[in-house]
Amino acid sequence: MARAVTNHHLHALLAEAGYAQARSAFARQVNLRGQARGLALRYDAASVYWWLRGRRPDDPVPQVIAEVLSRRIRRPVDVDELGLAAGGASSELGLTFATGLEQTRDTVASLWRQQVARQDTLSSMPFVVAATTDAGWRWHFDPRDPDASRRPPRHPVRCR
Repeated sequence: MARAVTNHHLHALLAEAGYAQARSAFARQVNLRGQARGLALRYDAASVYWWLRGRRPDDPVPQVIAEVLSRRIRRPVDVDELGLAAGGASSELGLTFATGLEQTRDTVASLWRQQVARQDTLSSMPFVVAATTDAGWRWHFDPRDPDASRRPPRHPVRCR
C-alpha cells in the first residue's frame, strides 16, 4: 500500500500543472531546468514520490522546482509555496530540550503557529529517538526551572 502524501502543497501544485500522474515528466523537466542552470541533476519519478512524502531536495533544487512549476502554470510560484520547508526552524523545531524559559517560549510559540497555520511540516518531521532520550534525561536531572506562570502567588485562606 502506498504511503500517504504529506506534502499537500507540492501535490496541489503538481495537479495544477498537470503533473499529478506524470511524475517522470516532471522530474525530467526539473533535470532539464537544472541543466540550464549548470547543475547535473538526475531525478526521476521516485524522487518526486519522496518529495511528496516530506523529503526535501538540497538547495538550489527547490528553486528549480519553483521555476519549472511557474513556467507550466504561467504564474509565479514561490519556493515557500512548495511545502519543502528549509532547514532551521521547522526541521529542527522541538528536537532539543530548551535550556531556558525564553527558548522554551519561542519553541512552543513556533509549534503553535505551525499548527494554527495547518502547515504539514510538523507531521512530516522525523521522530528522533536520541532527541527524546536526551530531553527525558535533561528534564529529570537539570536544575529546577523558574515559575513561568503569570498568576499572582496564592495566599492561604485563613479560617475563622
